[in-house]
Amino acid sequence: MSDIIITRLVTDYINYNNDNQVTLIYAGTQDGQILKLVQMKKGEKLTLLTSWILDESNREKFSIQNMILAQVKQWEKKTTTNIYLNKYR
Repeated sequence: MSDIIITRLVTDYINYNNDNQVTLIYAGTQDGQILKLVQMKKGEKLTLLTSWILDESNREKFSIQNMILAQVKQWEKKTTTNIYLNKYR
C-alpha cells in the first residue's frame, strides 16, 4: 500500500458480551477513499476490513473533508450505521 494521507477520522464502538468493545475507525483520504479499520481489543493493531472509493467513474480525485457517523433505527429495532460525506476537489 502506498503512502496514504488521512483527511478525516470517524470512530464507532461496538460493545458485546458486556465486557468487550470493538473499535471501528472510518478514515477519509486525500484521494477520495474510505478505509474501514477495526481494533478487536484495546492496544491491538488496527486491521483494514474494507476500503472503497466514492466515485470510481470520475478520474478526478476528491479529498474527503467531512464525515458524519449516524446511527439509524430501522424496522424490527435493528440499528445500522451510515456515513455521510462531503467531498471537495
